[in-house]
Amino acid sequence: MTIATTALTLAALIAASPSVNERATSSTISWASCTTLDWRYAIGDPLNITCGFFEVPMDYGDASVGACNADASVGAWTVWGCRCRFVHERMWFGEEEKVRERWRRERGREKWRQEGAVQTRDRSGPKARTQALNPPTGTAKLAVARYPAQGERKGTVFVNPGGPGGSGVAFVLGYGPDLAAMVGGGYDAMDGGGYDMVSWDPRGVGHTEPGAPGCLTDEEWNELFEGTMETEGLDIRGNLSDGDQLTEFYSHVDEMEAKYRALGQKCAEADSAANLPYLGTAAAARDMAALADYLDPGAQEINYWGFSYGSMLGFVFVNMFPDRVGHVVLDGCMNPLLYANKPTTEYFPNDVVDADEAFEGFTTACALAGPGSCALAKNTTNSGKNETDSSEGIKERVQGMLDLAHTLAASGADLSDTMTSAQARTYLFEALAEPTSWASLAGYLEAYGEKLQGMAANSTSDNSTSTTNSSARSKGSSSSTPEAHASFKHRWQIPTRSLADSTPSKRQVAPSKRQVAPSKRQVAPSEPHTYEFEAIYCGDGVDADTVPDSSSPPNFDMTMRGGFEAIAYASTNVSAMFGPQWGAQGNLCFAWPARAVERYTGPWDKELKNKVLVIGTTADPVTPFENAQLMADLLGDSAVLVRQNGFGHASLAEKSSCTIGVVSRYFQDGELPTGDDTVCEIDDSVVLFPDSDVTQARVKSEILAASAV
Repeated sequence: MTIATTALTLAALIAASPSVNERATSSTISWASCTTLDWRYAIGDPLNITCGFFEVPMDYGDASVGACNADASVGAWTVWGCRCRFVHERMWFGEEEKVRERWRRERGREKWRQEGAVQTRDRSGPKARTQALNPPTGTAKLAVARYPAQGERKGTVFVNPGGPGGSGVAFVLGYGPDLAAMVGGGYDAMDGGGYDMVSWDPRGVGHTEPGAPGCLTDEEWNELFEGTMETEGLDIRGNLSDGDQLTEFYSHVDEMEAKYRALGQKCAEADSAANLPYLGTAAAARDMAALADYLDPGAQEINYWGFSYGSMLGFVFVNMFPDRVGHVVLDGCMNPLLYANKPTTEYFPNDVVDADEAFEGFTTACALAGPGSCALAKNTTNSGKNETDSSEGIKERVQGMLDLAHTLAASGADLSDTMTSAQARTYLFEALAEPTSWASLAGYLEAYGEKLQGMAANSTSDNSTSTTNSSARSKGSSSSTPEAHASFKHRWQIPTRSLADSTPSKRQVAPSKRQVAPSKRQVAPSEPHTYEFEAIYCGDGVDADTVPDSSSPPNFDMTMRGGFEAIAYASTNVSAMFGPQWGAQGNLCFAWPARAVERYTGPWDKELKNKVLVIGTTADPVTPFENAQLMADLLGDSAVLVRQNGFGHASLAEKSSCTIGVVSRYFQDGELPTGDDTVCEIDDSVVLFPDSDVTQARVKSEILAASAV
């Protein structure tokens, strides 16, 4: 079939079929109190926030919500921007399902054919039978929350907190008024400037149906992974530059591959397996368009503010529906090329690109605050003169804690009531995303160090400590690990506590300078262990047998070995402190049993109806500023980039009246900054440690002065 013939066939199909837009918006939302619905995250005063369900097609099929753009590229399951039934044929023979699918790859990429109910090629994972389970019928029920505009209504702004797997409903319930304030004109405007603030739980998340995929109960999870890196983390001394440690690290490849394959098989056999192909970012983009058509009938333009992974959802949306772009803000940006076009194992090193800079900010601020405000800072005597700790001294003390925890664990000490070295490293990494909680972080670390010192002293005086059975340590820690590690795998989500601390409707309470070190938390073993993150991220990912592009190193195969290589690379080439972490997002995807039936893989440079606003923070430990630059560069003249000169994850981590003003003017008047290098500073009123004068500007000045020496 020629391109011309295909285009005519496509046009005929669309003309002859009822639009998915019509099918989707035939649903209505019966708005009700979120508390009445008994949704578990209905917290605090609902402030007129209402919730409800909205039905959308499980599979959008022949047509698409919104315009079908003739210039869109051919991608997985797409032809010229629309899902088209003639791309594949489905044949049903009684109970036996036969599927013949031809996948087209843009720009001459590999073509392959899947035949029968299982793959004819080894895709390095459990057979992807879920892509051929059922005809694509039925509906999904999206859980939706809305904070209504208090003044004259202009329309809707959709928001997403990230994840993937973050609850949009919980986001609106907790922070809808704060987001409305920033959209409406800054901290004095609580009416949203005429906009409803709306979000939803994406497919596979929260109260939406289909809900979170469940493969194992936590009890089964513990049995499968007890004593492995999945429960113990990457527990090392220093980093992976040591040859012996690197060899020991790689010795676990086969074990973890077998464990993940077993998990993948369980997920393929679970009741939720049939839904897996219909989750993903492209489906979420179409769902948002369907919601927009219902909430604002006749309105072509869609407004959106996405944070962290929400930036990826927004980036996919604007390229899928360039003619429907209204006011769109991409904030705390991901790398779209790594996310959608590369093996998932290649993403982890990008996560920690700016983590050391954020850590430098924390230790510098702590040293400037001194022991009166930062529990980690010490007064030391030098030549008879009292001096406050330096940033380097605090870094060395933190590294010493991690090394001591590793030494104690290696000697058999029982760390079940505190953090292992691996857990402490991950805890530190994630806490850097919230500068408003740095005082608490310092208190936790100081108490953690004191506890370790006490254990070390006891082990010296009592040999019984050093002969503690290491299996007892594993047993004591494994059952609590899923919750302890839960936030790590959802790191592409903004820390909502920072939002609460930086907005007017929430009162900031100065955290205690000394707190008990966090311990591993117990979870009920009967509860299911869910896989919202993996279902969306792995479902969006390239196929497991995709060959890495050798022209753009570093390259890592989507295999268990490739995941190990990515961690080793990040440790030795990106961040010695934060590279050695287990749980990198792409590790499991080689064994995940399904990919989404629609995956948007580009092009990423569509000409948009309106310009979008891209915001990046200069020392973001989770999504480096270079990602925001990349998104803006890919969109070219259709994007404006703002650089927030601060710490933390995404623009809401620290208050910047400059950034808030840019966002507000954009939503209210369509006004965007001019020029190629717009910089917004953090407000001088933001103090990083309580009872101190340590501001963002002072910390940056100190870091610059130290680097000049």
